[in-house]
Amino acid sequence: MIFFKKKKEQSHSPEDVVQGDEVLAYLDEVIRQKVNIDLFGSSGRYESTLVTLDEKGMRARLLGTLPSQARDVSKGGFALDRMYWMFATQIVNDGGKLFIQIPNTIIRKDRRRCARTNFTRREEVKVTILQGLGSGIGVLGTAINVSENGMQVFVKNAMNLSDEKPIQPHPGLFPPGTDLMLIRIHGIPGMGQVEVSGKVVRMSRDGGVKLVVGFKMEGHHAQILGKFIDGRQMEFRRTRRQRRKPEDGAELMSGGEWSPGPDDEESRSPEPSGPSLEASNEEMPERAESKPQSKQAIMVLGSDMERWIRFELETDAYQWIFPVSLESAIHEIQSARPTWIFFQPDFHNVDGLDFMVQLRSTGILNTCRLALCGLQLSVKDKVRGRLVQADRYIDIEGLLPEDILEVLES
Repeated sequence: MIFFKKKKEQSHSPEDVVQGDEVLAYLDEVIRQKVNIDLFGSSGRYESTLVTLDEKGMRARLLGTLPSQARDVSKGGFALDRMYWMFATQIVNDGGKLFIQIPNTIIRKDRRRCARTNFTRREEVKVTILQGLGSGIGVLGTAINVSENGMQVFVKNAMNLSDEKPIQPHPGLFPPGTDLMLIRIHGIPGMGQVEVSGKVVRMSRDGGVKLVVGFKMEGHHAQILGKFIDGRQMEFRRTRRQRRKPEDGAELMSGGEWSPGPDDEESRSPEPSGPSLEASNEEMPERAESKPQSKQAIMVLGSDMERWIRFELETDAYQWIFPVSLESAIHEIQSARPTWIFFQPDFHNVDGLDFMVQLRSTGILNTCRLALCGLQLSVKDKVRGRLVQADRYIDIEGLLPEDILEVLES
């Protein structure tokens, strides 16, 4: 079918490709927002964080170390502005310090190469998939997200259609490329029930068994689906550097000082002059009272919850803290005093629950409320969460922005 093309045949629209100085702008934002970098190699995927840019050497410094098997990295990626960006790169070891090569180009690259949207728990879009009529395998599940040419399904039940005996769902149910006679979708707002044929793209186990299928929607259903997805998309705005580039040879340090550029000069408000500078002592208390209150600090420990916050939640109303290491997490808890800490059972390559138990014993969590988060929290996780005295348990799968806001305002 035409919608299944080899990767090398895919072309990218100008809006999907970022080159030149704009690449540095995006990496600036990655550093400023402390966004995790995904590094991909033949041995797997690894996470790290960028801390500085060396524009002269065209490389970016990584925080900490990586396993020895991670040195074969050939690609990198990061999530920014609710989109995923990928680029070609390599690991460089310079005197024990690890760097990645700054790419010439980064590409907006959702795996389906088109816009998609997630479903909420309340929408509960039901999906029935049959490999054949009276033969093969059938599955029942709920849709996680959808695009114009495919969807991801959370598999709840599976059955051998020839004898109607149930099968335990597992990632090997369907090999990639398996033809599917029927994909029945029910519950997409405004569409009713739709039946199409398609193919298996992949299966995985990530908080449960998940199946990605490809299909081609036609006719008025395709128009309705397109409008449904478009209505949930945010406006795409390219990130541009707002400050003047440092001189050749200077490193762009995270949190370092910048030379003011034209945009900074224009946006700078004029300095007050004359009588306004000679405020009396009586006016000072009123000025102090009129200052805006500081934002409530919220800490997030865990890559899945961090991605959800960055993609799904408007963060301007709160001071969000995404520590890049355990040491920085302890420092931020002591200095920023967050009112809530959202943490996962595992983060920064350690047992997150053990780490939080140790922090609880020191007393520095006494002023914080804790929320244990996960894609699929086990009973064991929740039992161990009681040792940490977790106030809330949050399932990231199907989480809504209003659910988090309700927690923060409680």
